[in-house]
Amino acid sequence: SILTCSRDVVDYLTHLVAFKDNEVFFAIFLDTGNAILDVQELFSGTIDRTHVYPREIAKIALKMGAKNVILAHNHPSGRISPSAQDIKTTKRILLALAPLDIGVLDHIIIGAEGTYLSFEDQGLMASIRAKISEILNGHH
Repeated sequence: SILTCSRDVVDYLTHLVAFKDNEVFFAIFLDTGNAILDVQELFSGTIDRTHVYPREIAKIALKMGAKNVILAHNHPSGRISPSAQDIKTTKRILLALAPLDIGVLDHIIIGAEGTYLSFEDQGLMASIRAKISEILNGHH
């Protein structure tokens, strides 16, 4: 199955998060053609906090030979705006994966009844990538 847009990802994941009342964090590992290698539920937390470890994501991606990753988690509250923590987590994962030449295509927050927010569609990924690139290229 090939994912072409954020809606595809949401459709693919909705059944996995539909009945969760706690926050669950997924990574979708993709090959060079963006076909799905695997989908893993990596972390689940309390109602509003998930501890996400970039190292774990890097380890799995390398083991699978993934070229890209899409991050996704649910907001059981139904609100889909990203928290400061969501943005920080995304930055940390990009920082961990960029030097390994593994891309993060998107981070999607799934709310209630099919609502979602895509960092990519909102332009958030572009600004995070720009910041990461500055850090990695030594321009602070």
